[in-house]
Amino acid sequence: MQKAFPLLIFSAILFLLSPAGTPAEELSNARAASVKEILLKGPASSPKAEFSGMDWHMERLILLPQYPEKFTHEGSPNLFAIPKTRILSYLNGTASQPIRPEHISFDMESVKNTVEKVSGRRGWQGFEAMAFSGDKAVFSIEAYGPHGMLGFLVRGRFQNKGAHIVLDKKSLTPIPMPVHISNKAYEAMFIAAGKVYAIYEANGLHDNPSPQVQVFDISGESGLSYLGALPFPPTEYRITDITAWSEGESLTAVNYYFPGDKRTLDPVPDPKGPVEQLVFFLFDGKTIAKRPEPPRSIINDAGKPRNWEGIVQLDDAGYLLVTDKWPKTILAFVPR
Repeated sequence: MQKAFPLLIFSAILFLLSPAGTPAEELSNARAASVKEILLKGPASSPKAEFSGMDWHMERLILLPQYPEKFTHEGSPNLFAIPKTRILSYLNGTASQPIRPEHISFDMESVKNTVEKVSGRRGWQGFEAMAFSGDKAVFSIEAYGPHGMLGFLVRGRFQNKGAHIVLDKKSLTPIPMPVHISNKAYEAMFIAAGKVYAIYEANGLHDNPSPQVQVFDISGESGLSYLGALPFPPTEYRITDITAWSEGESLTAVNYYFPGDKRTLDPVPDPKGPVEQLVFFLFDGKTIAKRPEPPRSIINDAGKPRNWEGIVQLDDAGYLLVTDKWPKTILAFVPR
């Protein structure tokens, strides 16, 4: 133990002095995360689902397609839901058949129409993240406008015992864009104490010199009220989602890089290959900081990069991750 202690201190110092994705963050290869795929069936298993976020509501995993309008059920766009008990049964082997997610109707047409009045129909780039607090829901939207990328938040509410989500068009609110990078906006957010914290996708030293988290009050009668910004630690590659906040616990984010991103991002250093990892942050209600430990790489035995776009914590067992359409739709469990 005496010999291990100085090494632990050295590792922590080296990590704090290094941006995400550097060799310092590879010191703990033994912590690399294995992946167990949870097979899906039905429309949610199609790459067209292009999932962009997840969160828990009423002991159900809610999955957000980037374009819910592609999945209509009984005339309505849809999100998807899986009971937590079904996921646990799959993982413990008592129910090994692929899971068919349930439908949640999603009233989004008026919000989409309002965004397209600003961006034009070709500018609509769908929903990128979501976070829940009780029956309240907040979604981020990405669009491309006449002068560059646009980001919006919109508030909604679960109805009919969680079977239906209605968006409030009047709550649609623009999010300040720190920089303008093609196809980049706000892909991660969490809710704490009646406020939503939206995290921009690109926060590297060369890509976003002053990264910030944009903060909004979600409890007002009139919708979402902008409260300002908090500094965010510089983090290379893309932040594509983050876990829900729980007092006393850290936040875990998905950190992804595909070599094709080189067209729009300038990581320091260039990893020369794909990066799939989890990174950890501390939040005390006033500040967000990196937790002093290396990122945890996600083992990829298949070889093809996987664009992980959603993450939730699964009790104390680990995390659930989901991809968009690359290389296919994958829902997976990663143990702690």
